[in-house]
Amino acid sequence: MAEQNTPHISFLIVTYNSEDVIAQCLHNIRRFARDMRYEILIACNDQREIITDEPFVQTFVMRDNGGFSVANNFLVRQSSGKFLFFLNPDTQHFRGDFATLLSTLQDARVGIVAPQLRTKDDREEEWSYNRYTTTPYTIFLRNLFPTLGNCHTRDTSCSVAWVSGAAFMMSRTVFDAVGGFDERFFLYYEDVDLCRRVRAQGYRIIRERACSIRHLGAQSMPSEDKQKRHYAKSQNHYLRKYHHPKLIAITNALRKIKYHRKTFL
Repeated sequence: MAEQNTPHISFLIVTYNSEDVIAQCLHNIRRFARDMRYEILIACNDQREIITDEPFVQTFVMRDNGGFSVANNFLVRQSSGKFLFFLNPDTQHFRGDFATLLSTLQDARVGIVAPQLRTKDDREEEWSYNRYTTTPYTIFLRNLFPTLGNCHTRDTSCSVAWVSGAAFMMSRTVFDAVGGFDERFFLYYEDVDLCRRVRAQGYRIIRERACSIRHLGAQSMPSEDKQKRHYAKSQNHYLRKYHHPKLIAITNALRKIKYHRKTFL
């Protein structure tokens, strides 16, 4: 493929019961990246093909639902962009200048850049990033002080420890260098884990408020209980990977106390 025809940015989307929301997401990509070379790749984990008239879209119906990490790693292998933009299908209403994200990422010290995520009632999604590395200690503290580790609202950009997998961009070079997503995470915490490994390579992770995306959230989950079970399983795997397994029992006990809340441990 000639260089001028090679997609500069690959938007990678994993869907599951997302037919009602993805059309708006695809429409917004076209508007947001209108001055860029790009492609859109969609992995359908529910085995239902997404039909769209939007240009530059490739759809892959996955044989099995291996989870978010497996599907995204597959999409990366099929893509050809220099930059990878991982995006949830329930994101919409992109605001700001896409070139700002791209210029931030072109700094050799930056491994990942993410737009600000906003809720459907247009508030900042507080649990979509944090300045502190996730440890048993910070998990406990954030449940006592939910805004602990958030960036100051006046900051244009902020260096953070991790960002949500709902919307972030990184170079293919960095993604390959850290080995992509850990496929043992089915859903949740794969983003926290990836960010941790990117930072371990000496890169910074930037949350950029000059761009924002509205994130509807939890659109593919049939129930809140199932969502919490997936979250707990992934969080336990994260603790097992980086911390002492005995801490899982403590976290499980705290989780039972906090399950009545909308936010998670």
